Amino acid sequence: MNQNKRALLLAVIVLFGFFSFFFQESHIPFAETSDARYSEIAYETLHFGDWLVPHQNRMAHITKPPLVYWLVAAGYAVFGVNEVGGRFFSGLFALLCALLVFFLARFFVDRDVEAFLAAIMFETSPLIIGAGRIVTTDIFLLFFMLLAMYGFLMLYSQQKRAGVWVFWLALGFSGMMKGPIGLVLVGGIVGIFLWIEHDGETLKTLLKPLPILMFFILAFWWPVFIMARVPGAFHYMVVEQMLSRFSSHGFGHPQPVAFYIYLFPATTFPWIIPALEGVFQSVRTKQSRETVLLLSWLVFPIAFFTIPSSKLILYVLLSVPPLAILAARFVYHRAYRGTLLTYVGAESLLIGAALLFWIDGLDAMEKKTALMISVAILAGNLVLIIVRKYHVATVLATAVKVLAVMTLILHLVGIQPMKYIKTTKALAEAVNTLTSPTPGAIPVVCDGFIARSLTLYTGINPLETKVDNETLPEEVKNSPTVLPPKALWLMLRDHVPLLLIRQNKDKRPLPGKLTRIWTGKHYSIFSNVQSLPRPTRQ
Repeated sequence: MNQNKRALLLAVIVLFGFFSFFFQESHIPFAETSDARYSEIAYETLHFGDWLVPHQNRMAHITKPPLVYWLVAAGYAVFGVNEVGGRFFSGLFALLCALLVFFLARFFVDRDVEAFLAAIMFETSPLIIGAGRIVTTDIFLLFFMLLAMYGFLMLYSQQKRAGVWVFWLALGFSGMMKGPIGLVLVGGIVGIFLWIEHDGETLKTLLKPLPILMFFILAFWWPVFIMARVPGAFHYMVVEQMLSRFSSHGFGHPQPVAFYIYLFPATTFPWIIPALEGVFQSVRTKQSRETVLLLSWLVFPIAFFTIPSSKLILYVLLSVPPLAILAARFVYHRAYRGTLLTYVGAESLLIGAALLFWIDGLDAMEKKTALMISVAILAGNLVLIIVRKYHVATVLATAVKVLAVMTLILHLVGIQPMKYIKTTKALAEAVNTLTSPTPGAIPVVCDGFIARSLTLYTGINPLETKVDNETLPEEVKNSPTVLPPKALWLMLRDHVPLLLIRQNKDKRPLPGKLTRIWTGKHYSIFSNVQSLPRPTRQ
């Protein structure tokens, strides 16, 4: 394909990427998950100017290296402290991942059109859309792992020695995002593939000392620095953060063994079924080296993260690119009517089962959206069976699925995002009304919980009566924002004016004579000051 046609395909990938990762971004508030936590840490990095020791609510937060916080802080510097500034680089790196998938796919497919289909399937996968629309380390880590895979394929398929440097430098930067996990995942995929192929020569070429030295410098300078700077950091980072994730308790996010078996297909629908058909066809036919690599790439991250008790769906983002490539290969090439009927039938049954299971729990607008998407996909599948020219049918059916996913995005982020997101934005607006025109003059106390995005919307570091145990090693929890329950009682006894915020589900008795002055969907504000303006109820 000539360069003009390739440029056109890349432009379309960028266009769909804009819709997937940037559309209506300013309308989606920071969610009280890692989205708000990492956004707040980046805000404090920019606000207090400590670029080497990340802080959350004035407390050192050393769970992750600082590169992601630098990028988010740069977004704030350009676009302001808001949702667009916080998530700009997440969306940009998700888009760069889609472009990388196009160039990676060219090592596995014959035509640019197939690679284009793989990139479109990748960036319209719900899992990737979600990862590109929140602030976490995972989408940034995925970019550098894909870049490392590209370096390996440069070496393996094109015999370009520069691929060794791309491989190790990309893994070095992945270490600055999330520690050594990038090396473990990419190294595991490459190692398994070379072992299956009995290819020791490529492994020897890959293990050059100077690129490996550069990897170690990039990946480990910050952990060494932080262990020398913060007391107890080694125990916290190595024992609590890494080793305990493989314990029976599962640090942070314990989940059942089958977690990825059902959630990964659900979050990669509608592309999971053609991908599985592509896997089955590859197994039935003679396996090429490229297919062996794709299957190793797909399976290893899921298998690896099934072992620890701690699991999150974003951990297996690296399995989505090979899934998209396998799906694109099947959609473009498979003309076997029996296989096609299996594909169409399985997808239709899944859609029908999902509608029967969830339709009663949806409101009127959601029912219309769900039915419209389902009818569109089923109609596209009918086209697959009826139209004689297979490539025309598959292109039409794929287009219908892409439009269905785009419709779902429009519904979720363009129509009623507040229904699906727990956020403190409305709470922050009430606090801003109560503390205007002198923010911070009245202490704001989060009683029994942590509101991570409150600082982003108010510019105030609230006092907390409950410390997030993921935030610090014990040795460094002496933060000025941590308020022991006894200190709160003394403040109320001495009639210190304050705003006390509680979750509505918290039924504990109030610690003193306080009046409820605002109630929202998830939170309420109490105060011992009677002269404050009453903000509008949510």
